[in-house]
Amino acid sequence: ALDIVNSPVFYGENILHIAVIHGHEDEVKYLCELKQSFVDKGQRAKEEVVKDEVLDFEVKNEKSQRRSTKKNIDNLGARMLAQAATGDFFKRGSSYYFGELPLFFAVATNQVNLISTILSTYDTTEEKVQALIQCNQFGDNLLHICVFKQLVECYMYIIHLVFDLTKVKVSNGNISVFNENIEYHLLFKTFAHRINMDGRSPLTLAAELGYSDMFDAIMSTWR
Repeated sequence: ALDIVNSPVFYGENILHIAVIHGHEDEVKYLCELKQSFVDKGQRAKEEVVKDEVLDFEVKNEKSQRRSTKKNIDNLGARMLAQAATGDFFKRGSSYYFGELPLFFAVATNQVNLISTILSTYDTTEEKVQALIQCNQFGDNLLHICVFKQLVECYMYIIHLVFDLTKVKVSNGNISVFNENIEYHLLFKTFAHRINMDGRSPLTLAAELGYSDMFDAIMSTWR
């Protein structure tokens, strides 16, 4: 499942990228949730019971092995979601620049249903937020990708989704946030105004590229 295309043209592309490109929602969900249990054979060898030792030791050691086996879970889905497709075909600046990561691919191909599907596989709100605000190696976030592809509706969907997940909640005069170590209202502002490696925020990128519809859409979220 973790195999990638190992050629200069499509380097880094995995089966999750491909499933997203083809819009296979069921396969995307399956791959994102894929986990595999495994046994560390090296550790097992160290823990092998010597036949001549006492039975009491054998029983304890067997229990230890079972506990060790249960803890060894490889989250294949998370690893595939973090794999960047950086081959020449996906070069930044080309029409096939999809943002490298599978979630970015879903945005670049304007598949809102797949964005929702991928996010549904995260267990907590914080995990969803971190997935949405992440950047690729160029400092581009999902909003930059929307601008590059001139996806106004997708931009509005993402900006409102992140706002809904990160907004500050006030109850009885007390401000509460999802994580006491992160002020999510500031996190939202950082996300919306994120500067990439070229020094461009989504707004300035839209202005530079001359995408007036994108520029107007972004400005509308600031009013």
